[in-house]
Amino acid sequence: MTALASYSTGTVSVSAGGTTVGGVGTIWSGVNARPGDILQIGNFQSVITDVTDTTHIVIPPWDGGNQSGVAYKIWKVSPQRFAGAQAMADVSTLVAALNTDGFFFFVALTATVPDPSLGNNNQYALQPSTGKLWLKSGGTWMFQGYAFTHLPRGYIAGLTLSTAGSSAAFSVAAGEAIDSTNLNLLLLAGSISKTTSAWAVGSGNGALDTGTIANATWYHVYLIERTDTGVVDVLLSTSASSPTLPASYTLFRRIGAMKTNGSAQWTKFVQDGDYFAWDAPVQDVNATNPGTSAVLSTLSVPPGINVLAKFRARTTVSTSATVCSTLYSDPAVTDAAPDFAGNGQQLSNTSLAPIVTLQVRTNTSAQIRIRCSFSDSGTNKTLMTEGWTAGRGKNG
Repeated sequence: MTALASYSTGTVSVSAGGTTVGGVGTIWSGVNARPGDILQIGNFQSVITDVTDTTHIVIPPWDGGNQSGVAYKIWKVSPQRFAGAQAMADVSTLVAALNTDGFFFFVALTATVPDPSLGNNNQYALQPSTGKLWLKSGGTWMFQGYAFTHLPRGYIAGLTLSTAGSSAAFSVAAGEAIDSTNLNLLLLAGSISKTTSAWAVGSGNGALDTGTIANATWYHVYLIERTDTGVVDVLLSTSASSPTLPASYTLFRRIGAMKTNGSAQWTKFVQDGDYFAWDAPVQDVNATNPGTSAVLSTLSVPPGINVLAKFRARTTVSTSATVCSTLYSDPAVTDAAPDFAGNGQQLSNTSLAPIVTLQVRTNTSAQIRIRCSFSDSGTNKTLMTEGWTAGRGKNG
């Protein structure tokens, strides 16, 4: 038969009715003494209720009279020594550690705010996918900002715009983007549909920041967020940089632009990343005898920003034996006369009138510069805009 395990190294002292036992030469912390073990001095015993350190233990008031520097024995019978008991104690310790002011609750990717039923005041909630951080105060989760932002300046992914055309409705696909300050990540967890009515939060509601929707007018599309609740929505504005934000919304990012038709409905287009293409190309130039001086021509691309316009151009010449060279250029670069040695993108004569497809950067008035080397009453120039490439706020 195996004897009952015990520990008796050193000597002990305890006063009559005392609750603290002091030891000399003892090592009580660790496995030698645990709460629930039995302390025996002479013929008297007491349950150990706590182990303070290697030389002090706590017991109920001692009934065995004053003892000083005497032998003792600790019988190792604590329930904590049984299989599973230590694991239970460790779990209790872990739960107690987690249930503190510093414990983080984690917020799901699809959630906009933490579950209000979780947490106590002064606890934090973190959304790892975005870095958003909340603090619970007065029973409410309060947005604190971002614990980390590791994405590059101008970052944008998804958020593709679409419309059936001849309709007041449009949609924005799920995606994310750094805001206009390049400090905060805006996350649209699912696609959202909006209309041309006055802005109201939520899918299916209006998106216009001010006024009423106008005919044949460009509108810039913004992703917006109110930081106190984390709600992300979509806004329309004629401004390319300063939309009128709804109350409590402070963050925004321009993600594209759309144009209404003559009935204040959207003109159909398709989008692939930063490239936008009209469903039907738009004729923006049809000039007879355009002259040989540089002219600025407005294309069907968004104003207020610089874009790379894509267009088809054609020049016809009726005068026999005359060749016309045409140069299409960015208004921001120095004007130059077209020639026949490379400073021209299109050559035309009476037997040759090619259609060329070009891409040229516009100014913020949606214009490019066109200059011909020859012009008379028989010269005609046409230009059809196919679409444009825009950075969607990457440069600002």
